[in-house]
Amino acid sequence: MTIETGRGLMVEIWGVDQQKLKLTVWAYQFGGGSHSEYDRNWLRIVIDVDSKQGKWKSNDPSLLTWEFLSLIDWFKAIRNRQNTEAKLEFVEPNLAFSILEEKPGRLLIRVHFDLESRPPNPSDQIDYYFDFELNSKGLNTLISRLEREIINFPVRNRL
Repeated sequence: MTIETGRGLMVEIWGVDQQKLKLTVWAYQFGGGSHSEYDRNWLRIVIDVDSKQGKWKSNDPSLLTWEFLSLIDWFKAIRNRQNTEAKLEFVEPNLAFSILEEKPGRLLIRVHFDLESRPPNPSDQIDYYFDFELNSKGLNTLISRLEREIINFPVRNRL
């Protein structure tokens, strides 16, 4: 597993069998003028997937700012060997993360893609996902890169 950053803010993850996932927080979905706390905090997440199930990209409001922060906290809890849920799901079911296998020094994670985060013309009979392995160094790097990714998108309070 290799984690790299590309131009600007992007997390690039190399997965099992040379699969690749690029994840970018592109923008807030709406400008700051909305009075709704939810509308003010939806993030457009760009994913670029190259997997055994195909190649596709999407750019959709998939996570709220605090959900992105909870993803970072989830990985930190795993790193710190704290009790955590085996699967992390969000309000919009576009993305989910789960622990497939946990062994000393090795972690196998699955990113689940649903709804707008699936490829164009998806089959409802197929579960779309991306698997990647992490060692402790890779886990620390991933946490650091995710923290860097969200830094320009703080939680917006209500007006």
